[in-house]
Amino acid sequence: MKKIINRFLPLVIFLIFVGIFFANLFFPQLSIYFTPDLGRSDTIHLGFPLRYLFTQMVRLHKIPLWTNQIGTGIPLLAGGQTGIFNIINYLLLFFLPAAQSMNLLYFIFTLIALLSTYSFARYLKFSRPVSIFVSVIFSFSGVFIFRLQHISVFTSSCLLPLVFLLALRTVEKLDTKDALVLAFVICQQIFIGHPQYVFITLLGMMILVFYFLAIKKEKFIIKLKRMLFLIVAVSFGIAMASVQILPTFEFKAFSVRGQGLSFSEATIQSFSPKYFLTLIYPFIFGNPANASYQLFNKGGLDIFWEKTAYIGIIPLILAFFGVFYKKKQSLYKKAMIFLLIVSLLLVLGRYSPISFVYLFPPFNFFQIPARFLILMIFSLSILAGYGLEMLRLEKINQSALKFLLIIFAFASSLFILYLYHPTIPVKDLLKPPESSNFFKEKPGRIYQLGASWPYIKELQTQGWQDTSYYLFAKNSLDANLNLLYGSIQTGVYDALLTQREKLIQSLLVNEAKGNLINFTAVSSPLHKKILDLTSTRFLISPFQFSDPDLKPVKKISPPPSTTWPPFYIYENIRYLPRIRFINNYQVVKNEDEALKVISSKSFNPATMAVIEENLAKKTLDQSTSEINLIKNTDEELIIDVKNNKEGILVIADSFYPGWQAFIDAKQTKIYPANINQRAVFINAGRHQVRFRFISQPFEIGKKVSLVFFIIWAGLFVATIKAGHRHPYSKDDSE
Repeated sequence: MKKIINRFLPLVIFLIFVGIFFANLFFPQLSIYFTPDLGRSDTIHLGFPLRYLFTQMVRLHKIPLWTNQIGTGIPLLAGGQTGIFNIINYLLLFFLPAAQSMNLLYFIFTLIALLSTYSFARYLKFSRPVSIFVSVIFSFSGVFIFRLQHISVFTSSCLLPLVFLLALRTVEKLDTKDALVLAFVICQQIFIGHPQYVFITLLGMMILVFYFLAIKKEKFIIKLKRMLFLIVAVSFGIAMASVQILPTFEFKAFSVRGQGLSFSEATIQSFSPKYFLTLIYPFIFGNPANASYQLFNKGGLDIFWEKTAYIGIIPLILAFFGVFYKKKQSLYKKAMIFLLIVSLLLVLGRYSPISFVYLFPPFNFFQIPARFLILMIFSLSILAGYGLEMLRLEKINQSALKFLLIIFAFASSLFILYLYHPTIPVKDLLKPPESSNFFKEKPGRIYQLGASWPYIKELQTQGWQDTSYYLFAKNSLDANLNLLYGSIQTGVYDALLTQREKLIQSLLVNEAKGNLINFTAVSSPLHKKILDLTSTRFLISPFQFSDPDLKPVKKISPPPSTTWPPFYIYENIRYLPRIRFINNYQVVKNEDEALKVISSKSFNPATMAVIEENLAKKTLDQSTSEINLIKNTDEELIIDVKNNKEGILVIADSFYPGWQAFIDAKQTKIYPANINQRAVFINAGRHQVRFRFISQPFEIGKKVSLVFFIIWAGLFVATIKAGHRHPYSKDDSE
């Protein structure tokens, strides 16, 4: 009986802790985190709306490859953060509404982090109380608390201890079953959807394991076999995830990071040395929740949630003793110290003596070196376990002390959570704002402009202890919030965009000049051309525009007791149809040349198109045409057209590989037009034009993943049945 209690006691403790930690998401009513970011909230404008969309798609048995509801169309799966193929995430999306599934994701993955950290600590021969302590201080540390609004970051991070544990077991035991489980977990971490944290996890795993093997006293040939065994397991896991990886690699090639980032971009939000103080107390420089933390200072932008690394003073003291206690210097501990040193150097970014690594791939594919904090906190947590193990007190006092330390560590994290993250009832978020009600049965794209300015002002001056303004700010329908209310946004909020999409979005933002004193704005000629070209019918803004082409149609006033600026809705009277015929065009070589033509006074978006292709220009006569939309879904567009002369059919949707066009069932070439649109040449007559999105990397990746999953399943079943063990065991190498 005592053995059963000892075995299941950690699980019971973890279930209680996780239940208490996330209780306010379920009681007294279903709620979600409402934590603002800079001008937007990563929960409200990214994580939750996309999850809301994915839930609808999954229940229709559709893979979210593409959507036309944000931007002028973006690839969803290729962005790498859908999480659609992760088993846990998929089941939650399929069976539960978006809010319940997201909240359960927090619960389940925190429990995974706790249990896998506990198992890792037990593998290092820590006692049960010390292993529980290590699990609590890591899983409820600042790297998790302050990233709860970044759902893909949070869930991906939670799998790090499990990857580390399985990697150590794989190289030490050389057991095929461990290697197969490791491959599966790596595959699932890739599927959960944050490429940077997959890279951080695999890099940390390799640093830990390779150093461990380097200092292990055994023959080099045995070490090499262990390394190769691990590399094969990792490679197998990556191959299993081909269905996600191949579309993401294609997307990267066309994205703003296709050639890597500059050193200054890759090292933005480096962890300057002063922020080590946040390990002791996260709000030592202030708390953005009450506006005491200055996000902007003389040195630029300091993002609180990226640079805060709370673990607590007691674990830090214990880690210090764990490092310098000489009596028990195991190979595991030496490897953890080495991982701590490397992670310290990496988080410093531009302040580090090894900052040159951010000049090279894959380091220069990502931003924010401070995200390597996850490795530093994990190392410190394990070293704190070594420090706690060295305590030699009376047995009763020792157990009582460890129990009190566990309770204190959890209570401290819970206190910080409630000081930081606000929640709102889901029904309040899903309730359509006044602006959304206005757009019902009014077709056409909308675009939000300038709402981030009053949002940031509120963030800097009032924080978010009172969320009233942020609820009113729903009226902006800022991307991707519009997904909740059925409207279509020209804007898009995503971690990464294609170069073409990024250029269009930057023009929409920067070509309108606003006055922050009286909140008036002027739309430049180029800005209006982009609005017209993208078929943007309505503009929502807290700024007042005085422009004959932007007709005021609605004013949404804030509560009378506030000084918040109202939102104005304008109708763009010159907006162009999403699908149209053009008879005049100009040929250019790239997006930069296309922008020069569009910017020129002679360019008329209603009658001209800019085509990027090395082709001889031919003269097209004026023609009359009829266009009837037959089918309009995210991944397919069928149009009946009739034109009396040859012309160009332009679709005001994003240009991206994977889109195919067929005229009367015969495939034809799609040309990039107007920077980020699609165009096809059509002969005179009546035709049916069909556009469909078929991602070749997805189709290839699907087949590769299926093959490797079948091989994996066969090997796993065979291993279990045979009790197979690799001939090179730990005992053989001693």
